Amino acid sequence: LESFMWSKRAKDAEAEMAPLKARLLGGLKGDPSVTVNDVFKACAGDLATALHKTSSGQSGSFNASIKSVIIPRVPDRGGRPDES
Repeated sequence: LESFMWSKRAKDAEAEMAPLKARLLGGLKGDPSVTVNDVFKACAGDLATALHKTSSGQSGSFNASIKSVIIPRVPDRGGRPDES
């Protein structure tokens, strides 16, 4: 939330955004109810699902709308350190 406040527009509207900021922060709990062990269990389960989907030959059943996006050619903007 703080990173949004770095922009010029947000700084100009800081007084208007203060009640919203207070309401959003007020809804957060002080201490998380998630343990480190819960995170590791979730990661292992997610990895197992991802590996199964991508390595078991079932990639045709893994449909997502992003797979139909075709990225067009873009101009080379340079930026390599050995070029001036």
